[in-house]
Amino acid sequence: MIKDQKGNAMIQVAIMFPILLALTFGMINFILIIRDGTIMESAARSAARELGTSKSLNSALNKAEEDLRAGLVSGTQVYIENDKIVVKKPVNINIPFMGKVNFSFKKESEFYTERDSFYYGKPPELQKSPVDEYSGYTGNPYK
Repeated sequence: MIKDQKGNAMIQVAIMFPILLALTFGMINFILIIRDGTIMESAARSAARELGTSKSLNSALNKAEEDLRAGLVSGTQVYIENDKIVVKKPVNINIPFMGKVNFSFKKESEFYTERDSFYYGKPPELQKSPVDEYSGYTGNPYK
């Protein structure tokens, strides 16, 4: 009778081990994909910030690629679409008993170009708008 229970335990271990192994590697892959997505989002934001401050498309794209290299994320595309910096990466996962799953991560960050730099570099008393003499410095009117 003890011999029979030992054999049952071996069968249970043989059945559960591949399932636990698949779950473990699935969690590791999921964590790595989420990590890449977070780094991609950060790279898109820093590229949009760079574009807003330097007004140079090349320096913004280089900043995004530099951040991706620092985060060890490879296989990405960085481009500008409308008013957004886009970072895109194809992801291929092989799920046991289900086959391959292909999708792509797309992270983007919108940037705005300042059209009127009337207030920049002026002290608060000289920041009055030529239209309504309202200052944009702290929201206080200077009339």
